[in-house]
Amino acid sequence: MQNRIIPVLSVLFLILCLTPLKLALAAGDPSDIAGSKDPDLFSRMPGFRISSYEALEFDRYKFKTGSDTSEKVEGRRTFAAYTAKEGITHPSGLQVIRNYVNAAKAVGGDQIYEFVDGGTQYSIIRIVKEDKEVWAEVRGEQRDV
Repeated sequence: MQNRIIPVLSVLFLILCLTPLKLALAAGDPSDIAGSKDPDLFSRMPGFRISSYEALEFDRYKFKTGSDTSEKVEGRRTFAAYTAKEGITHPSGLQVIRNYVNAAKAVGGDQIYEFVDGGTQYSIIRIVKEDKEVWAEVRGEQRDV
């Protein structure tokens, strides 16, 4: 049996406010996992579906901010993992994270840190707008299946 490579995009959003920061509306997809929805911050890349999802009203997450530094952030936490659908041209992990970094920069956000771990591309993004602060960890990876 031949292995297929399936791009997986994982996005963790930690929103440090009581109301969501809505910068782009993201449409759902009937093939998404039941009970999931796109985080309010970014639109999903075309051709992907939500394959894993968790939303917590309050949690803490440690974001890597440098090779030897990190920052613990508390607030509402949403995790969404996206898997490429059959038949699409698969983007690279770097293409995936660049897409999200560029979207964040377009609304005044910054990339805090970028790194590769085990072949997976990571980007830590922070957006501060008015009294709202959003942190996001975006992972672009290739998986053999």
